[in-house]
Order: sequence, then C-alpha cells, then structure tokens
Amino acid sequence: MVRIHWDGRETVLKPYDANDGREDMFSQDFRVLRGGSSSFRTDRSYLRTSARDWNDPLHSDFDIGFRCARDVP
Repeated sequence: MVRIHWDGRETVLKPYDANDGREDMFSQDFRVLRGGSSSFRTDRSYLRTSARDWNDPLHSDFDIGFRCARDVP
C-alpha cells in the first residue's frame, strides 16, 4: 500500500559527495522532500513516490510528514 505524501528529509538540498561527512543539522539551508503529493499539483511528475522537491526546514504543511518503519522480524 502506498500513500503519496511528502516525506521530509534532513538532507540539505545541494550537490554533494555521498562520503563527505555528516550534515550540519542546525543549518537553515533548504531540505529535500521525498515522496510526492497530489495536493494542489497539476504536474503528474509529482504523483510518484520517487518525486523530489525542497523546502525550508522550519516550514510545515498538511501534506509534509514522516514515515515510521521497522524491519520485519
């Protein structure tokens, strides 16, 4: 089952080397949103779970959330 919504990430929106070290969690740089949403969008590319966007880390909205997950025993 897939529920399409934006999944807020802590990754800073910038080009980077995957091995460059930890992110600065206190920076005010834009963060990546992963997932997608049909809310107020007319572009079909946002209707995919692989969609990516960005936002201010202090911004919140009804269609930005997080997913809780765990490994199956």
